[in-house]
Amino acid sequence: MDDQGGENLNLAMELFHLLLFDARDRGMLRDDFYYLTELMLQKFKVAQSIDPFLQFPGRPLEQAYLIWRQTPRKMVNALLEANGFSLPDDFIQRGPLTLFFEE
Repeated sequence: MDDQGGENLNLAMELFHLLLFDARDRGMLRDDFYYLTELMLQKFKVAQSIDPFLQFPGRPLEQAYLIWRQTPRKMVNALLEANGFSLPDDFIQRGPLTLFFEE
């Protein structure tokens, strides 16, 4: 949340992306340098309407980036359900989410 009470999901994603890029670039992607607890990762997932026990790949910093990179589940599910579709429970978005509907 920003100082005006609005969500800043893109900013959170970008900050974790910058940390991840820097860690990889310097060869320092180490958990002792970028420490995130499992509880923190679970809270990130809950904020994104993702099952807190869904396992994301990678180290905690990579997981944090992937979690914040997800399109919020409530929005995606609302769009899909309105058109008769749904996401599997274990869905992890690894790139841009593009939906095509045929008429």
